[in-house]
Amino acid sequence: MATKSKKILTLVEGRRSKTNIPSHTVDDIRDAVERREGWDFSLVKILDDTKVAMCDFDGVFSDYIIWRDFAPEMETVNAARAMEWIDKQGNAVVMNGHYVGGRLYNSDKFFQAGLFGIDDELKFNTPLAYLIKSKDDIKKLVAEKKLSYPVVVKDRFGTTGQGIVLIANAEHLERVKLPVARLMVMPYIYGDFEWRVFVIGGCAVGVMKKDVENLENPGDFELRSAGFNRAKEEDPTVLEKINHIACRMAAVCGLEYTGCDIIRGKVDGNYYALETNNTAGWQNQFFETTGVNMADKMMDWFDDMAVLKEKGFYEGVKTFTMNRINYLPSPVREKFEKILAFEADVDEASGNDIEAMLANKYREIKAGGDVVTAKALLDEVERTPLCWAGNFIGSSIHGRGGIFEEQCIPTAYYLAIREKYDKIQGTN
Repeated sequence: MATKSKKILTLVEGRRSKTNIPSHTVDDIRDAVERREGWDFSLVKILDDTKVAMCDFDGVFSDYIIWRDFAPEMETVNAARAMEWIDKQGNAVVMNGHYVGGRLYNSDKFFQAGLFGIDDELKFNTPLAYLIKSKDDIKKLVAEKKLSYPVVVKDRFGTTGQGIVLIANAEHLERVKLPVARLMVMPYIYGDFEWRVFVIGGCAVGVMKKDVENLENPGDFELRSAGFNRAKEEDPTVLEKINHIACRMAAVCGLEYTGCDIIRGKVDGNYYALETNNTAGWQNQFFETTGVNMADKMMDWFDDMAVLKEKGFYEGVKTFTMNRINYLPSPVREKFEKILAFEADVDEASGNDIEAMLANKYREIKAGGDVVTAKALLDEVERTPLCWAGNFIGSSIHGRGGIFEEQCIPTAYYLAIREKYDKIQGTN
Protein backbone atom coordinates (compact mmCIF):
# COMPACT_ATOMS: atom_id res chain seq x y z
CA MET A 1 0.00 0.00 0.00
CA ALA A 2 1.51 3.31 -1.10
CA THR A 3 2.15 5.97 1.52
CA LYS A 4 -0.14 8.94 0.84
CA SER A 5 2.56 11.50 1.56
CA LYS A 6 4.65 10.07 -1.27
CA LYS A 7 4.35 10.68 -4.98
CA ILE A 8 3.04 7.59 -6.75
CA LEU A 9 4.28 6.54 -10.17
CA THR A 10 1.77 4.39 -12.06
CA LEU A 11 3.19 2.10 -14.74
CA VAL A 12 0.60 1.02 -17.32
CA GLU A 13 2.04 -2.26 -18.54
CA GLY A 14 0.15 -5.43 -19.27
CA ARG A 15 2.52 -7.20 -21.62
CA ARG A 16 4.22 -10.37 -20.52
CA SER A 17 7.32 -12.15 -21.68
CA LYS A 18 7.18 -15.54 -23.38
CA THR A 19 7.59 -17.20 -19.99
CA ASN A 20 4.54 -15.34 -18.65
CA ILE A 21 6.69 -13.60 -16.07
CA PRO A 22 6.54 -9.79 -15.80
CA SER A 23 9.23 -8.35 -18.04
CA HIS A 24 12.41 -7.10 -16.46
CA THR A 25 11.47 -3.66 -17.79
CA VAL A 26 8.68 -3.55 -15.20
CA ASP A 27 11.05 -4.80 -12.49
CA ASP A 28 13.70 -2.25 -13.41
CA ILE A 29 11.22 0.63 -13.26
CA ARG A 30 9.83 -0.61 -9.93
CA ASP A 31 13.37 -0.82 -8.53
CA ALA A 32 14.23 2.66 -9.80
CA VAL A 33 11.11 4.10 -8.17
CA GLU A 34 11.81 2.39 -4.87
CA ARG A 35 15.36 3.77 -4.84
CA ARG A 36 14.01 7.32 -5.05
CA GLU A 37 13.13 9.07 -1.84
CA GLY A 38 9.53 10.22 -1.75
CA TRP A 39 8.19 7.86 -4.44
CA ASP A 40 6.01 4.75 -4.49
CA PHE A 41 5.11 2.42 -7.34
CA SER A 42 1.77 1.23 -8.75
CA LEU A 43 1.21 -1.21 -11.65
CA VAL A 44 -1.87 -1.22 -13.90
CA LYS A 45 -2.17 -4.30 -16.10
CA ILE A 46 -5.79 -4.25 -17.24
CA LEU A 47 -8.83 -2.03 -16.70
CA ASP A 48 -11.97 -3.01 -14.84
CA ASP A 49 -14.93 -3.34 -17.25
CA THR A 50 -17.21 -1.24 -15.06
CA LYS A 51 -14.68 1.60 -14.87
CA VAL A 52 -14.36 1.49 -18.66
CA ALA A 53 -18.15 1.52 -19.07
CA MET A 54 -18.53 4.49 -16.71
CA CYS A 55 -15.43 6.30 -18.01
CA ASP A 56 -14.42 6.81 -14.40
CA PHE A 57 -10.87 5.79 -13.54
CA ASP A 58 -10.58 7.50 -10.19
CA GLY A 59 -8.29 5.48 -7.94
CA VAL A 60 -6.67 3.66 -10.88
CA PHE A 61 -4.15 6.26 -12.01
CA SER A 62 -1.92 8.56 -9.98
CA ASP A 63 -0.62 12.03 -10.81
CA TYR A 64 2.52 10.50 -12.43
CA ILE A 65 2.08 7.90 -15.15
CA ILE A 66 4.28 5.95 -17.56
CA TRP A 67 1.99 4.82 -20.33
CA ARG A 68 3.43 1.72 -21.99
CA ASP A 69 0.83 -0.88 -22.88
CA PHE A 70 -2.12 -2.93 -21.73
CA ALA A 71 -2.48 -6.69 -21.91
CA PRO A 72 -2.94 -7.92 -25.49
CA GLU A 73 -6.58 -8.75 -24.87
CA MET A 74 -7.42 -5.13 -24.01
CA GLU A 75 -9.33 -3.17 -26.65
CA THR A 76 -7.43 -0.14 -27.91
CA VAL A 77 -10.55 1.95 -27.40
CA ASN A 78 -10.41 1.17 -23.67
CA ALA A 79 -6.95 2.66 -23.49
CA ALA A 80 -8.15 5.67 -25.49
CA ARG A 81 -11.00 6.20 -23.01
CA ALA A 82 -8.60 6.07 -20.10
CA MET A 83 -6.18 8.50 -21.73
CA GLU A 84 -8.97 10.97 -22.48
CA TRP A 85 -10.11 10.76 -18.85
CA ILE A 86 -6.57 11.40 -17.60
CA ASP A 87 -6.17 14.36 -19.95
CA LYS A 88 -9.46 15.87 -18.79
CA GLN A 89 -8.33 15.81 -15.15
CA GLY A 90 -5.57 18.20 -16.19
CA ASN A 91 -3.20 17.49 -13.32
CA ALA A 92 -1.29 14.34 -14.30
CA VAL A 93 2.28 14.16 -15.56
CA VAL A 94 2.16 11.47 -18.24
CA MET A 95 5.10 9.96 -20.09
CA ASN A 96 3.81 9.00 -23.55
CA GLY A 97 0.37 10.46 -23.27
CA HIS A 98 0.69 12.59 -26.41
CA TYR A 99 0.73 9.99 -29.17
CA VAL A 100 0.28 11.55 -32.60
CA GLY A 101 -2.50 9.62 -34.29
CA GLY A 102 -3.59 7.92 -31.08
CA ARG A 103 -2.42 4.75 -29.42
CA LEU A 104 -3.16 2.41 -32.33
CA TYR A 105 -1.74 4.38 -35.23
CA ASN A 106 1.35 5.58 -33.38
CA SER A 107 2.42 1.96 -32.99
CA ASP A 108 1.90 1.36 -36.71
CA LYS A 109 5.25 1.42 -38.51
CA PHE A 110 3.59 2.45 -41.77
CA PHE A 111 1.96 5.43 -40.03
CA GLN A 112 5.32 6.33 -38.48
CA ALA A 113 7.00 6.27 -41.90
CA GLY A 114 4.38 8.77 -43.05
CA LEU A 115 5.13 11.07 -40.10
CA PHE A 116 8.84 10.90 -40.91
CA GLY A 117 8.17 11.44 -44.62
CA ILE A 118 6.32 14.74 -44.12
CA ASP A 119 8.89 16.15 -41.71
CA ASP A 120 11.12 18.77 -43.33
CA GLU A 121 14.29 16.99 -42.19
CA LEU A 122 13.38 13.33 -41.77
CA LYS A 123 11.98 13.03 -45.27
CA PHE A 124 15.58 12.78 -46.45
CA ASN A 125 16.20 9.92 -44.01
CA THR A 126 13.07 7.87 -44.63
CA PRO A 127 12.81 4.98 -47.12
CA LEU A 128 9.54 4.71 -49.03
CA ALA A 129 7.05 2.20 -47.65
CA TYR A 130 3.94 0.67 -49.21
CA LEU A 131 0.95 -1.14 -47.77
CA ILE A 132 0.44 -4.66 -49.13
CA LYS A 133 -1.96 -7.55 -48.65
CA SER A 134 -0.35 -10.27 -50.76
CA LYS A 135 2.61 -11.31 -52.87
CA ASP A 136 0.79 -9.93 -55.91
CA ASP A 137 1.04 -6.44 -54.45
CA ILE A 138 4.83 -6.80 -54.22
CA LYS A 139 5.03 -8.08 -57.80
CA LYS A 140 3.01 -5.10 -58.99
CA LEU A 141 5.20 -2.59 -57.15
CA VAL A 142 8.32 -4.16 -58.68
CA ALA A 143 6.75 -4.27 -62.16
CA GLU A 144 5.87 -0.56 -61.85
CA LYS A 145 9.48 0.13 -60.78
CA LYS A 146 8.37 1.58 -57.48
CA LEU A 147 10.50 -1.03 -55.74
CA SER A 148 13.33 -3.33 -56.69
CA TYR A 149 14.67 -6.43 -54.97
CA PRO A 150 15.73 -7.04 -52.29
CA VAL A 151 12.78 -5.82 -50.23
CA VAL A 152 11.68 -6.20 -46.64
CA VAL A 153 8.14 -7.15 -45.63
CA LYS A 154 7.12 -6.11 -42.12
CA ASP A 155 4.31 -6.76 -39.74
CA ARG A 156 3.31 -3.15 -39.08
CA PHE A 157 2.86 -3.91 -35.38
CA GLY A 158 5.73 -6.37 -34.89
CA THR A 159 8.27 -6.16 -32.08
CA THR A 160 11.77 -7.49 -31.38
CA GLY A 161 12.35 -8.22 -35.07
CA GLN A 162 9.44 -10.66 -35.32
CA GLY A 163 7.27 -10.63 -38.44
CA ILE A 164 9.99 -9.26 -40.74
CA VAL A 165 10.97 -11.11 -43.93
CA LEU A 166 13.81 -10.30 -46.34
CA ILE A 167 12.93 -11.16 -49.94
CA ALA A 168 15.99 -11.36 -52.15
CA ASN A 169 14.42 -11.72 -55.61
CA ALA A 170 11.34 -12.84 -57.57
CA GLU A 171 12.16 -16.52 -57.17
CA HIS A 172 12.57 -16.11 -53.43
CA LEU A 173 9.19 -14.34 -53.26
CA GLU A 174 7.51 -17.42 -54.73
CA ARG A 175 9.03 -19.66 -52.05
CA VAL A 176 8.68 -17.47 -48.99
CA LYS A 177 5.72 -17.50 -46.63
CA LEU A 178 4.56 -14.00 -45.70
CA PRO A 179 3.52 -13.27 -42.12
CA VAL A 180 -0.21 -13.39 -41.48
CA ALA A 181 -0.54 -9.79 -40.34
CA ARG A 182 -1.09 -6.21 -41.43
CA LEU A 183 1.82 -5.81 -43.80
CA MET A 184 4.03 -3.17 -45.37
CA VAL A 185 6.97 -3.45 -47.76
CA MET A 186 10.02 -1.23 -48.16
CA PRO A 187 13.49 -1.37 -49.75
CA TYR A 188 16.13 -3.44 -48.01
CA ILE A 189 18.95 -1.17 -46.85
CA TYR A 190 22.45 -2.60 -47.04
CA GLY A 191 23.80 -1.22 -43.80
CA ASP A 192 26.98 -1.41 -41.81
CA PHE A 193 25.59 -0.39 -38.42
CA GLU A 194 22.24 0.05 -36.74
CA TRP A 195 21.62 2.08 -33.59
CA ARG A 196 19.03 1.97 -30.86
CA VAL A 197 18.74 5.50 -29.48
CA PHE A 198 16.61 6.19 -26.42
CA VAL A 199 14.99 9.62 -26.23
CA ILE A 200 13.43 11.06 -23.08
CA GLY A 201 12.01 14.58 -22.85
CA GLY A 202 13.49 15.75 -26.16
CA CYS A 203 17.02 14.50 -25.32
CA ALA A 204 18.91 11.45 -26.59
CA VAL A 205 20.01 9.82 -23.34
CA GLY A 206 21.44 6.44 -24.40
CA VAL A 207 22.80 4.82 -27.59
CA MET A 208 23.75 1.26 -28.48
CA LYS A 209 25.46 0.37 -31.78
CA LYS A 210 24.79 -2.96 -33.50
CA ASP A 211 26.81 -4.50 -36.34
CA VAL A 212 24.56 -5.49 -39.25
CA GLU A 213 27.21 -5.80 -41.97
CA ASN A 214 28.75 -8.97 -40.58
CA LEU A 215 25.60 -10.90 -39.79
CA GLU A 216 25.87 -14.45 -41.09
CA ASN A 217 22.19 -14.31 -42.05
CA PRO A 218 21.08 -10.74 -42.98
CA GLY A 219 17.46 -11.90 -42.83
CA ASP A 220 17.67 -12.83 -39.15
CA PHE A 221 15.86 -9.73 -37.91
CA GLU A 222 15.34 -11.10 -34.42
CA LEU A 223 19.13 -11.29 -34.01
CA ARG A 224 19.45 -7.81 -35.51
CA SER A 225 16.92 -6.51 -33.02
CA ALA A 226 18.71 -8.18 -30.12
CA GLY A 227 22.00 -6.75 -31.28
CA PHE A 228 24.97 -8.41 -32.98
CA ASN A 229 28.41 -7.25 -31.83
CA ARG A 230 26.82 -4.70 -29.51
CA ALA A 231 28.95 -1.71 -28.58
CA LYS A 232 28.79 1.75 -27.06
CA GLU A 233 28.99 4.41 -29.77
CA GLU A 234 32.06 6.58 -29.12
CA ASP A 235 32.33 8.67 -32.30
CA PRO A 236 31.12 12.22 -31.47
CA THR A 237 30.29 12.99 -35.11
CA VAL A 238 28.12 9.89 -35.41
CA LEU A 239 26.51 10.56 -32.04
CA GLU A 240 25.60 14.13 -32.98
CA LYS A 241 23.99 12.95 -36.21
CA ILE A 242 21.99 10.00 -34.90
CA ASN A 243 20.96 11.78 -31.70
CA HIS A 244 19.49 14.63 -33.73
CA ILE A 245 17.62 12.24 -36.02
CA ALA A 246 16.30 10.27 -33.05
CA CYS A 247 15.05 13.40 -31.29
CA ARG A 248 13.19 14.43 -34.43
CA MET A 249 11.70 10.94 -34.72
CA ALA A 250 10.43 11.15 -31.15
CA ALA A 251 9.11 14.68 -31.67
CA VAL A 252 7.07 13.99 -34.80
CA CYS A 253 5.52 10.96 -33.07
CA GLY A 254 4.71 12.98 -29.95
CA LEU A 255 6.66 10.68 -27.64
CA GLU A 256 8.26 11.84 -24.42
CA TYR A 257 9.94 8.44 -24.27
CA THR A 258 10.88 6.10 -27.10
CA GLY A 259 13.53 3.81 -28.53
CA CYS A 260 14.46 4.88 -32.05
CA ASP A 261 16.02 2.54 -34.61
CA ILE A 262 18.38 4.09 -37.17
CA ILE A 263 20.51 2.39 -39.81
CA ARG A 264 23.40 3.71 -41.90
CA GLY A 265 23.45 2.75 -45.57
CA LYS A 266 26.76 1.13 -46.52
CA VAL A 267 26.56 2.41 -50.10
CA ASP A 268 25.42 6.02 -49.63
CA GLY A 269 26.42 6.65 -46.00
CA ASN A 270 22.98 8.10 -45.31
CA TYR A 271 21.29 7.54 -41.97
CA TYR A 272 17.76 6.13 -42.27
CA ALA A 273 14.98 6.46 -39.70
CA LEU A 274 13.43 3.01 -39.37
CA GLU A 275 10.94 3.22 -36.52
CA THR A 276 10.14 4.42 -33.03
CA ASN A 277 9.06 2.06 -30.26
CA ASN A 278 6.76 3.58 -27.68
CA THR A 279 7.02 0.49 -25.45
CA ALA A 280 10.76 0.07 -25.93
CA GLY A 281 12.53 -2.00 -23.31
CA TRP A 282 16.26 -2.19 -22.69
CA GLN A 283 16.83 -5.89 -22.70
CA ASN A 284 19.67 -7.33 -24.77
CA GLN A 285 22.35 -6.01 -22.42
CA PHE A 286 21.77 -2.33 -23.14
CA PHE A 287 22.94 -1.34 -19.65
CA GLU A 288 25.92 -3.71 -19.73
CA THR A 289 26.95 -2.31 -23.14
CA THR A 290 26.37 1.41 -22.59
CA GLY A 291 26.39 1.89 -18.82
CA VAL A 292 23.09 3.80 -19.12
CA ASN A 293 20.30 2.77 -16.74
CA MET A 294 17.13 3.65 -18.62
CA ALA A 295 14.81 3.18 -15.65
CA ASP A 296 16.85 5.77 -13.74
CA LYS A 297 16.71 8.11 -16.74
CA MET A 298 12.92 7.80 -16.70
CA MET A 299 12.85 8.68 -13.02
CA ASP A 300 15.14 11.67 -13.61
CA TRP A 301 12.45 13.01 -15.97
CA PHE A 302 9.67 12.41 -13.45
CA ASP A 303 11.70 13.99 -10.63
CA ASP A 304 12.19 17.13 -12.69
CA MET A 305 8.59 17.23 -13.91
CA ALA A 306 7.53 16.98 -10.26
CA VAL A 307 9.45 20.20 -9.55
CA LEU A 308 7.30 21.98 -12.13
CA LYS A 309 4.14 20.52 -10.63
CA GLU A 310 5.08 21.34 -7.04
CA LYS A 311 7.19 24.51 -7.26
CA GLY A 312 6.00 26.29 -10.38
CA PHE A 313 7.20 27.45 -13.79
CA TYR A 314 10.57 29.04 -13.05
CA GLU A 315 11.89 26.37 -10.68
CA GLY A 316 10.61 23.60 -12.95
CA VAL A 317 12.19 25.02 -16.10
CA LYS A 318 15.47 25.80 -14.35
CA THR A 319 15.76 22.33 -12.82
CA PHE A 320 14.85 20.46 -15.99
CA THR A 321 17.12 22.56 -18.18
CA MET A 322 20.20 22.61 -15.96
CA ASN A 323 20.00 18.83 -15.51
CA ARG A 324 20.15 18.33 -19.29
CA ILE A 325 22.77 20.73 -20.60
CA ASN A 326 25.31 17.90 -20.85
CA TYR A 327 23.15 16.29 -23.54
CA LEU A 328 23.67 19.31 -25.79
CA PRO A 329 26.29 19.36 -28.57
CA SER A 330 29.32 21.36 -27.48
CA PRO A 331 28.64 24.53 -29.58
CA VAL A 332 25.03 24.70 -28.37
CA ARG A 333 26.05 24.10 -24.76
CA GLU A 334 28.69 26.85 -24.97
CA LYS A 335 26.14 29.33 -26.30
CA PHE A 336 23.65 28.27 -23.62
CA GLU A 337 26.19 28.87 -20.86
CA LYS A 338 27.23 32.25 -22.31
CA ILE A 339 23.60 33.36 -22.37
CA LEU A 340 23.18 32.47 -18.70
CA ALA A 341 26.29 34.51 -17.87
CA PHE A 342 25.07 37.46 -20.00
CA GLU A 343 28.15 37.05 -22.19
CA ALA A 344 26.45 36.05 -25.47
CA ASP A 345 26.34 38.33 -28.49
CA VAL A 346 22.77 38.30 -29.83
CA ASP A 347 21.61 39.72 -33.14
CA GLU A 348 18.30 41.58 -33.27
CA ALA A 349 15.47 39.12 -33.92
CA SER A 350 12.49 39.83 -36.16
CA GLY A 351 8.93 38.86 -35.36
CA ASN A 352 6.74 39.11 -32.29
CA ASP A 353 6.75 35.52 -31.09
CA ILE A 354 8.01 34.53 -27.64
CA GLU A 355 11.44 33.47 -28.89
CA ALA A 356 12.08 36.73 -30.74
CA MET A 357 10.85 38.83 -27.82
CA LEU A 358 13.10 36.97 -25.38
CA ALA A 359 16.15 37.39 -27.64
CA ASN A 360 15.52 41.11 -28.09
CA LYS A 361 14.86 41.73 -24.40
CA TYR A 362 18.06 39.85 -23.52
CA ARG A 363 19.97 41.97 -26.04
CA GLU A 364 18.48 45.16 -24.58
CA ILE A 365 19.32 44.24 -20.99
CA LYS A 366 22.87 43.18 -21.92
CA ALA A 367 23.33 46.62 -23.50
CA GLY A 368 22.38 48.29 -20.21
CA GLY A 369 18.60 48.39 -20.43
CA ASP A 370 16.45 48.31 -17.31
CA VAL A 371 15.61 44.70 -16.43
CA VAL A 372 12.42 45.82 -14.65
CA THR A 373 10.88 46.40 -18.09
CA ALA A 374 11.03 42.62 -18.61
CA LYS A 375 8.19 42.01 -16.12
CA ALA A 376 5.40 41.91 -18.72
CA LEU A 377 7.39 39.56 -20.98
CA LEU A 378 8.25 37.24 -18.10
CA ASP A 379 4.59 37.11 -17.12
CA GLU A 380 3.61 36.27 -20.70
CA VAL A 381 6.22 33.51 -20.95
CA GLU A 382 5.06 32.00 -17.66
CA ARG A 383 1.45 31.92 -18.87
CA THR A 384 2.50 30.01 -22.00
CA PRO A 385 2.24 26.18 -21.92
CA LEU A 386 5.63 24.52 -21.88
CA CYS A 387 6.68 22.00 -24.49
CA TRP A 388 4.78 18.73 -24.17
CA ALA A 389 8.12 16.84 -24.11
CA GLY A 390 9.43 18.47 -20.93
CA ASN A 391 10.00 21.60 -18.88
CA PHE A 392 11.44 23.86 -21.56
CA ILE A 393 10.07 26.64 -23.73
CA GLY A 394 8.73 25.26 -26.99
CA SER A 395 5.63 24.69 -29.04
CA SER A 396 2.86 22.52 -27.62
CA ILE A 397 2.27 21.21 -31.15
CA HIS A 398 3.67 17.72 -31.71
CA GLY A 399 6.78 17.66 -33.82
CA ARG A 400 7.49 21.35 -33.24
CA GLY A 401 9.60 22.43 -30.34
CA GLY A 402 9.81 18.91 -28.93
CA ILE A 403 13.60 18.80 -29.18
CA PHE A 404 15.61 20.23 -26.31
CA GLU A 405 18.63 21.03 -28.48
CA GLU A 406 16.49 23.27 -30.69
CA GLN A 407 14.58 25.00 -27.87
CA CYS A 408 17.22 25.40 -25.19
CA ILE A 409 18.32 28.85 -26.41
CA PRO A 410 15.01 30.69 -25.84
CA THR A 411 14.82 28.80 -22.54
CA ALA A 412 18.28 30.15 -21.65
CA TYR A 413 17.16 33.71 -22.48
CA TYR A 414 14.20 33.31 -20.15
CA LEU A 415 16.30 31.89 -17.30
CA ALA A 416 18.96 34.61 -17.62
CA ILE A 417 16.41 37.44 -17.68
CA ARG A 418 14.35 35.97 -14.85
CA GLU A 419 17.39 35.49 -12.61
CA LYS A 420 18.56 39.06 -13.17
CA TYR A 421 15.04 40.38 -12.63
CA ASP A 422 14.68 38.46 -9.36
CA LYS A 423 18.02 39.78 -8.10
CA ILE A 424 16.95 43.36 -8.77
CA GLN A 425 13.66 42.71 -7.01
CA GLY A 426 15.41 40.91 -4.15
CA THR A 427 13.40 37.72 -4.61
CA ASN A 428 16.31 35.31 -4.94
